[in-house]
Amino acid sequence: MDLKRIILLLFMIGSWQSSFALGSNSTLDIITGIGITRYNESSEDHSPISKVSLTGLNLNGSLLFPLTQGQFWSPILGGGMTLSALFGKENIGQYNSSSVFMSSLFLVANGGFKFGSTPEFSLYTLLNLGYSLNDKHTASINTAFNDYQVDTEIKNHYLYGINIIAMFEKSKDFNMGGGFIFNRHSMRYDSFILLGKEPTNIGFDTSFDEYSFNFLISFNF
Repeated sequence: MDLKRIILLLFMIGSWQSSFALGSNSTLDIITGIGITRYNESSEDHSPISKVSLTGLNLNGSLLFPLTQGQFWSPILGGGMTLSALFGKENIGQYNSSSVFMSSLFLVANGGFKFGSTPEFSLYTLLNLGYSLNDKHTASINTAFNDYQVDTEIKNHYLYGINIIAMFEKSKDFNMGGGFIFNRHSMRYDSFILLGKEPTNIGFDTSFDEYSFNFLISFNF
């Protein structure tokens, strides 16, 4: 079973568990926010694309619900979506420091623990497993003779990592806080599209690190 099917299966399990949890008067946490994201890959190999250094914003939202209720902690399961848009530089072939824009829409499954013996503070420690539903990757290559626009087709974009969230109660059922995410990404550069011409197959796999710092709000039901 490939990773995409595993993620979808976790969402189906999560939907069933969510219905059970709500029916048993358990809490459902809706967490959403905005943050700063950085992608970094500094390999010295001679791949067609290397030395990725991108920075931008993300918008995220998740549904998290307990599998059981504990006095000090509870196992939780859930998922959500993340939209990211980043700008920066990367090496494309012989051209160094090409200007790049990259955006992705991820479906992310989460599992882990929620800690907190009082409503005033909650700490979440989560594992992430995600799959990108849509990617856009555009680069501008500057040469001595002309500027070129290159669109790159991306396939099989996955991520896995950790998510640490701290939330502080501001009023009944409303919280504010922050989070840190570290993810490892894996994806395939499938082809180049230069100046609207036919795609040129390149077909190589790459991986890079993500660091995200998020401002978050949550609602408890």
